[in-house]
Amino acid sequence: MKVQPGRSIRKFVSTALVSVALMAAVALPGQSAFALGTTTNLGTVGSPYSNGIGDNLLGDFDESFLDVYRFTLSPASPPSLFNAINITVDFRSFSLDPGSFATQLYDVTTATIVYTASGMPFSIGPFTGSFNLIAPLPIASGDSFELRVSGLIAGEDGGFYRGTFSISPAPVPEAETYAMLLAGLGLMGFVVRRRKQSQDAAAARSGAAGISRTPLEWRGFFALWIVSKAVN
Repeated sequence: MKVQPGRSIRKFVSTALVSVALMAAVALPGQSAFALGTTTNLGTVGSPYSNGIGDNLLGDFDESFLDVYRFTLSPASPPSLFNAINITVDFRSFSLDPGSFATQLYDVTTATIVYTASGMPFSIGPFTGSFNLIAPLPIASGDSFELRVSGLIAGEDGGFYRGTFSISPAPVPEAETYAMLLAGLGLMGFVVRRRKQSQDAAAARSGAAGISRTPLEWRGFFALWIVSKAVN
């Protein structure tokens, strides 16, 4: 990719504008300050679910883009986890700026940003690029979401990205796990009950003798008795 005078300053300014535009898109759903982008409505989905995403962005250097993938997690879905990964590779004249490449999950129902993944650089042989990763995180059944992919074009002929996202049921402890937990609680209760019974029995014996002494005190008295006998 050729380097032009003043490009580093332009890239810094453009990256800042992408951040501002993304904030504006959050505050004003349906309005976009990005030059390029598409919106894909996936409708209501269940769990498990997976879908491939991506775009070939035929734009000019430093143009911004925002792709939006909308979906609603069915109210009938079990507690679920969401995760996603997006990758862009630098093909010289066809690439995206790794510093501005980002993937965001937005909960439309609650108007909150669930998570934003920034670009992480990588290299494989002669190829370099950037990827975004949203590790598995819980999402609410019945809510509507937007998966937003944004950034800047860094190539003279445009750029591209490819990725996937998935929704899967959250893992539920197996019956054996519950059985072990209940057995452990039962054993703890048994130990506590036996200890209390032993303490009550010891207190009863001490009370019958009219004196309440601890084992340490009884050993002390016995030692004194032996010493007194030896002296006498």
